[in-house]
Amino acid sequence: MENNICQRDQAPVCPVDSSGCFTEEVTDFVGQYVKDADKNIIKWLKEQGRLVNSSSFKHSYPFCWR
Repeated sequence: MENNICQRDQAPVCPVDSSGCFTEEVTDFVGQYVKDADKNIIKWLKEQGRLVNSSSFKHSYPFCWR
């Protein structure tokens, strides 16, 4: 990867725990479920002047009734 973000033979960075919540590496959103944090992340990016675009798409998800 660019700028030596990941070094050879090191584990990939994954700042999400087994329950789908951000870990300590994501200091501003630690403990938040990743999907619940969407609005907070967009708000933070906007406050920092780093939000390029924000939009919503309505679509259906496949599911299994079993």
